[in-house]
Amino acid sequence: MKHIRTTLIFVVLASLATMATATQSQKNRSKPKPKAREELALKQPSGNLGSMVGTWTLRDGDKPRGDIRMVFRSNGTFAFVGPNWQSAGKFRVQEHKLSLEWSSVDGEKVAPGTMKKDFSMAEDDSSFTIDKYTYYKRS
Repeated sequence: MKHIRTTLIFVVLASLATMATATQSQKNRSKPKPKAREELALKQPSGNLGSMVGTWTLRDGDKPRGDIRMVFRSNGTFAFVGPNWQSAGKFRVQEHKLSLEWSSVDGEKVAPGTMKKDFSMAEDDSSFTIDKYTYYKRS
């Protein structure tokens, strides 16, 4: 399970590095500042959180694995829990995309906006994939 944690951290850090590089290359371009409405997008839960609310797990065949799970709450927060690790933050769902923004990893606080990632959801929003691991809603 440490491999999953390490992989997740690696993916997020690689994404952050890519975003930082893109940000540096775009600094010279004149780009209008985002509107206050856009800046609040992750601070306020999106309208269709209902389909995400609940516990999502990996599957071992048709059986859910209880040792790794993501819990999404109606207030727009999530908890990602594994055997030896945990993380938490805020989420939103928009157009078959799950956006996560972490506020803590393994009990350590994460500066706001520094660790975030978007994940594609299935067309029917029944699953999402992080790296090669697909999560399904526990029924």
